[in-house]
Amino acid sequence: MNERDPYENYLHLRAEGLELPGVGAPVVVERARARRRRRRAGAGAALGVAVLLGGTVVGQGLRPERQADEVASDRATEVASALDWTLVNVKEGLGSATDMVIADSGTVYALSTATGGVDQTVASEPVVYSSPDGSEWTAVEMPEDIRVKGLASDGNTIYAVGTAALGGSIRVASSGADGGWDVTDLPLDLEAESAELHGKLYVADLDVAAGGGTTLVGVKVGLDPAVGDLVSGQIRVFARSDHAGPAESGGPDPTSFRPVTGIPDSMGGQILAGPDGFWSVTAHPGSSGQISESGEVWTEARYSPDGYDWSGPPISIPGEVVASGDFDGAPQLLTVQMMTGSVDLIRLAGGSAPSLESNPVLGPVDGQFLSGFSISPVGVTLVMTSESGNYEVLHSVDGKDFDRTEIPVRQAGEHWYLDGITSMPDSVKVRLSSNPSSAMAGGATRTQWVFVGTPR
Repeated sequence: MNERDPYENYLHLRAEGLELPGVGAPVVVERARARRRRRRAGAGAALGVAVLLGGTVVGQGLRPERQADEVASDRATEVASALDWTLVNVKEGLGSATDMVIADSGTVYALSTATGGVDQTVASEPVVYSSPDGSEWTAVEMPEDIRVKGLASDGNTIYAVGTAALGGSIRVASSGADGGWDVTDLPLDLEAESAELHGKLYVADLDVAAGGGTTLVGVKVGLDPAVGDLVSGQIRVFARSDHAGPAESGGPDPTSFRPVTGIPDSMGGQILAGPDGFWSVTAHPGSSGQISESGEVWTEARYSPDGYDWSGPPISIPGEVVASGDFDGAPQLLTVQMMTGSVDLIRLAGGSAPSLESNPVLGPVDGQFLSGFSISPVGVTLVMTSESGNYEVLHSVDGKDFDRTEIPVRQAGEHWYLDGITSMPDSVKVRLSSNPSSAMAGGATRTQWVFVGTPR
């Protein structure tokens, strides 16, 4: 039996053709798989892209040198910093997170397999953590029979989607005012459906989005052994709404989740909630849904005004989505075109005429690589890594003009490792782990710090 899902097979094929300094194919696959599971999160693979600020080349990309001038005038410009930055030590930190959401109360929730700090612990399954300030984290007590794969928030209600501990059922847990959780199973029986197929259907990925009283769950369904295209698949969308309606005619159903659409998907995707509806975002290899010779990825965005009606045509976006979030009153995406090293900020506008607005951000450069990314109401935050291991934070309050701040090293021989970015309503916090050289000789051990940026 094929132990990898079709997306992982594709990743291994693509990873063998990538040349990223100090990163082998297995690492590329693992990091890309993590990004695919949850692209809202902060840290990712070191992508060979560069920053063009004010038309000046400052890093290395995968685009030929002769093409650099063609994009220089379209990239973001550098401005004075709008944030004051401070380095703060934390006791109960957070490791790399695959999902992160914020409730209206200001409490942030994250999904991670590891804590940060001196007594780092690693779990076999992702754990839900919460933090009142984005710095100190504690594990959240969840229902026993659910393995959480994704998070969403609507007001102060937190939604967690996952599978039953022994597999089979797909479950959605919603937080209650009393601190407990209500658990609902989706009406999906892949084992029964598999009985009529020459293979076994399985859950490749899960996602959840919530807004305006409506909750959507996206279930990426794969077939093993794969039939047809190497990376073919489908995201089945289930919806439940607090708004009563004629469920038998396709309207909102306040009582339970029910299937509303199936979206073609090749490489994983996600569902986003916006102020005027929902979006699905799915990635595909090549312009025809096949693995292209160039290795380029393209993305399809689909809009629904209520989470139930997905009849509108898809909108094509060049590149693969690596981060998403709410910014400037709309859901926005960061996309990467791997073969050119170009990074763009995509604004999704819903309503009667759904559309996209693209702002170029990064282009090919020498010596720096994109290591972390976050989109939040505070702005767009990127973390760049140099070949020597130094880190810089690029931040923009408008998605067009970026400021640059170097993360200082506290002492000689100390090296930072990026755990991720926590974007709060009033600050940006870059999570860093420190492994001093003395740790190798039995001296100081791993500690976690946050590089905190607050508006001036």
